[in-house]
Amino acid sequence: MSASRVVLLGEVLFHREALARALRAYDDIVLVGSVADVHAALILAEERTADVLIVDSPSDAIAQALVAHPLECNVVFIGAVGESCRQLGSRGAAIFVGASSSLDEVHVALRFTRPRRVALTLPPDLPQGLGEGAGAILTIRQQEVSRLVAGGHSNKEIADTCGISIATVKNHVHHILRKLNFQRRAQIAHLAGDPPSTIPGKGRRGTVS
Repeated sequence: MSASRVVLLGEVLFHREALARALRAYDDIVLVGSVADVHAALILAEERTADVLIVDSPSDAIAQALVAHPLECNVVFIGAVGESCRQLGSRGAAIFVGASSSLDEVHVALRFTRPRRVALTLPPDLPQGLGEGAGAILTIRQQEVSRLVAGGHSNKEIADTCGISIATVKNHVHHILRKLNFQRRAQIAHLAGDPPSTIPGKGRRGTVS
């Protein structure tokens, strides 16, 4: 079994540092980030393609932010949770671990989360690569989104293909443009060495934001 890539979110520094230290002792866990701010955690989870976001003793503000910005990765809540957290649980996107649970029980919960990275069925007419320079600075998911953008697909089509929300697609495109120092989506297609392709059943169209 491959190691789970984990981001830890906890507002109490002492608890966060202790839990981070304990998680690093497991061979099947790779801690890729440990932060106190929910927005920083959201960015880290996307940028570093985390499989799981662990949230220690979530406040209402943290829970509402997670509901408003759904992640591709799974969420494991530790401690008492409110109604907003349970909304994520009703979608099958969260696992709950009680405040009295042991570290081993948290570890078991992590093992029950689904892997984030899944094989995608991409349209066959997409550009095959974005060049070594772009490939080195974009995450795996960002490279997938870039290829779809370069293929002329809209945000909705990208969301449907990748199984993510349109808001997440927009977030990915924003980070791709920032990382590549680009201003427009059309520049991604030029980087791929191929202009946007015509989508079957549709005429060639302009850039879609």
